[in-house]
Amino acid sequence: MRTKAKVWSGAALVPGLMLSVSLRAAALEMTVCVFDQPFSPLTFPDGCGQSLELLRRASALQPVAIRRLVAPRSQCMNRLRSGQVDAMLAAFTPERATYGAYPMKGAQPDPGRGVGELNFSVSRRRGAAVDWDGQRFIGLGRQPVGAQPDLLHIPMLREMGVVIDSSGSSVDQVFAKLAGKRVAAAVTERDEGAASIARKYRGQIDMLPVPFQKTPVYLLVNQGYYQKHQAQVEAYWQAIAQARHTPGFRRFIAEFPQHQ
Repeated sequence: MRTKAKVWSGAALVPGLMLSVSLRAAALEMTVCVFDQPFSPLTFPDGCGQSLELLRRASALQPVAIRRLVAPRSQCMNRLRSGQVDAMLAAFTPERATYGAYPMKGAQPDPGRGVGELNFSVSRRRGAAVDWDGQRFIGLGRQPVGAQPDLLHIPMLREMGVVIDSSGSSVDQVFAKLAGKRVAAAVTERDEGAASIARKYRGQIDMLPVPFQKTPVYLLVNQGYYQKHQAQVEAYWQAIAQARHTPGFRRFIAEFPQHQ
């Protein structure tokens, strides 16, 4: 059973925490930036999560010794861009591909070598008229939509002409704005949003049934690091694909506590 995630403020390198189960001399050393807020169900600041477990299991197939650097989402992205960390978990965007390498299949990222998938949903206050039909918001007008900063879908919301409030750093904070009528709707990761509603907002906030978007997530590697260790990184991405389909990892996914 996963213990409750401990959240560190700012960036904190966790000494001695090696995700790899293999520390052979030939192991590739890789520093991975992990968000200081839960990225449920993929990562938690304490080192738990489906994707971090997948990286551990892949390291048994292809020796990679991973150290976690815990930091806010925006700092992780900036550190990856500047080469201060070697990798992080991220969805694909063309902008990120200018400074990071994804496991590719032709001209597109390869979901088969990804580390998981996130499902995003729209929530509203109970009884509100705002709705989401899978393509657009209904009854929203110029009322703001809440989202966490640096959320992948913020550019998508901007393209829709949506007014965005991204000042809430956690799902709980975003929902506090929704419950307090400071935003009219919220876009969050589905499982994390459902957990927040169950903890704090039952009877106040409803998650709409039509999904906002499903998003594959990858181990995004700094371009300079990738060029230096290309063969080993490619082999590790392939090990991730292998580990995802093992019976042991499938059992782990089935038993992992999604809502904490």
